[in-house]
Formats: sequence, C-alpha cells, structure tokens
Amino acid sequence: MLIVMGLAAALVVPALRPPQPNEPSASLQGVIRWVQDLAVRRGETVLLDVSAQGAWTAHGAASLEVGPLGAGELDGEPPRYGFSLRVGPMGSCGLTLEADTLGWRPPLDPLTCRVVTP
Repeated sequence: MLIVMGLAAALVVPALRPPQPNEPSASLQGVIRWVQDLAVRRGETVLLDVSAQGAWTAHGAASLEVGPLGAGELDGEPPRYGFSLRVGPMGSCGLTLEADTLGWRPPLDPLTCRVVTP
C-alpha cells in the first residue's frame, strides 16, 4: 500500500507544479509564441508590449503588481512603431485599444498571431 501511494505521489506532484515555458527566441514570432504558451500555461491574459526600439515586456493581466513575466530585446529590425498585444488564455491575440489607434498595425495575421512578411 505504501509503495502504491509513493508511486501515485511521484506521478501527481510534478503535475501540480505548472511547467515553465522555454526562454523565447529573440525574433518577434518567437516572443509571440512564447507569450502564447505562457498565457495558456498560466490560464490568464498576458500583455506583450513591444517598443519601437525592439524592447519587449510581458505582464500577466491578472497579476500586474507581480512585475514582468519576461523581457528582452528583439533581433533584427525593430518594428516601425511600438505596439501592445493581448494574448488570451486560449492563445488568441489582438492589439490593445491604445495600440490600435496609431493607424499602423504590426505585420501579424490576426487569426493565427503569426508574423507576416510583406
């Protein structure tokens, strides 16, 4: 009986601790994919802010006071303007209202959240 309980604990305990996603690659698509994975794993909306200089920060919408969940710099050419994405707990994404008022949109497919090359 004790062995069975030990085996059950060995199988259940790691499942109780949510796994952490791997570090994002430095491309815009890599960061978006990392944030999508993070939102799904956390079960909350994650906000991704990307500056015009290529710096990015990810925050949990339900846990803003905790601080950033991740941050870094994009490789390659930075975006034309800064923008913010809301990535939902199901992996969907869209521009925040503030980012959508610029009249410029990042090169993203709104259905898949994938970077589109012009």
